[in-house]
Amino acid sequence: MSWDGIYSEERDYPEFEIGTEVKTMRKYKALTPGRGYTVLNCFNPSSWNKEDKRRLITILNDMGFQCHYSSHYFEKTDREIRNERIKQILE
Repeated sequence: MSWDGIYSEERDYPEFEIGTEVKTMRKYKALTPGRGYTVLNCFNPSSWNKEDKRRLITILNDMGFQCHYSSHYFEKTDREIRNERIKQILE
């Protein structure tokens, strides 16, 4: 794996709520690119540094195991974005 030249302090890590549906376009062995996965947990991996910007998400992979992935490789699905816009309009 090659380094992309961006340190973790400079990277944007989105924080997802539990139950949010996310997708990735990156190729993983146990994930299908473009498929939606439900976030089970989103947390800071560093228990001693509360100001750390890094975020990990826990999702169920295609084989049924809970795995942790860095949140900057994921984004909300189109369905999730559409549902949020509908909620904003109705409020």
